[in-house]
Amino acid sequence: MKKMLVALVIAICSLSVTGQSIWIGGTPGRETDWMEARNWLDKKIPGSDDYVLIAHIGQEVYPVIRSVLPEIAGLEIEGGARLEVLPEGVMTVVPERQGGTGLSLIGTVTNQGVIRIGGLMKNTTDGGIENLVLAGEGKVVASEGNATVLTWVEK
Repeated sequence: MKKMLVALVIAICSLSVTGQSIWIGGTPGRETDWMEARNWLDKKIPGSDDYVLIAHIGQEVYPVIRSVLPEIAGLEIEGGARLEVLPEGVMTVVPERQGGTGLSLIGTVTNQGVIRIGGLMKNTTDGGIENLVLAGEGKVVASEGNATVLTWVEK
């Protein structure tokens, strides 16, 4: 009986589900580096099975994207939090991958690079896209459907 219970627990834990990656930032010398595993609560860089949360953590250490990132399944930026994509940065959010839950941008995104959003209308955006700032040549590419932008600030 004990062996069956242990086997059942292991089987359930090994199922592929969307995980959550929570930004904590602050690694000395790489405080804002998305690609630094120690800047994430679970100590791994988010990937295609992960829903990313950038919480308003009461400090000024938020992620800066400086390169092409691995795809992620979802992104939430809480009010008061920020994300910056530099000209060489590329972020791809694919909500339908692994049952991703979409996109919620309540905080501020400053985009000088590229943000790709796949399957946008398959999973309705949570809370809308309220604070997206496109600077310079920044662009957002939606592979399907339309997005409603509530506030547009062009700098």
